[in-house]
Amino acid sequence: WLKKTVTSKTGVKDSKITVEWNQLDTENFRNLLTPSFSFVQTQTKFDPKLEALAQSARMNTETRKQIFMLLMSSEDFMDAFAKLSKLKKQERDIVRVLVTCCAQEQTFNEFYALLGSKFCKFKSSFKYTFQFVLWDNLKQLNDYTIRKVCNLAKLYAHLITERDLEIPVLKIIDFDE
Repeated sequence: WLKKTVTSKTGVKDSKITVEWNQLDTENFRNLLTPSFSFVQTQTKFDPKLEALAQSARMNTETRKQIFMLLMSSEDFMDAFAKLSKLKKQERDIVRVLVTCCAQEQTFNEFYALLGSKFCKFKSSFKYTFQFVLWDNLKQLNDYTIRKVCNLAKLYAHLITERDLEIPVLKIIDFDE
């Protein structure tokens, strides 16, 4: 029952539970099953190199800096989703940081596409936020480098082909130009 519950909550198919019977009796029972929950609640200090990277990536608000550091300190996209989904009422900042990080990579990293897809499936309001972020980026497209445009195109192509976003998200583009 415990393994089935953890698997259904996290979405990870092969989860190994390494909790002993005597540990289940403690007050930290929730933290034993969902370590990312305790991480978000208690983690206030990150690696100084990661904080400097957040500063260089222009994460100017405390919220965006926290999202950036949680994103960069994640092991995989499921870990990032677990950490970031605990942050309440910060959907817009999560999507903006995710898209910004994806655009700034040297080569396209599918991690961001998978994470974006997971957020779109999690809550429909993320779809609208991705749409508005795309529209904002399209207005500034002339200022972007080819690498940044390619990374954004691959991110949104993934979201559209996975049916996380619908094709009318591109209605703002004048294809005659």
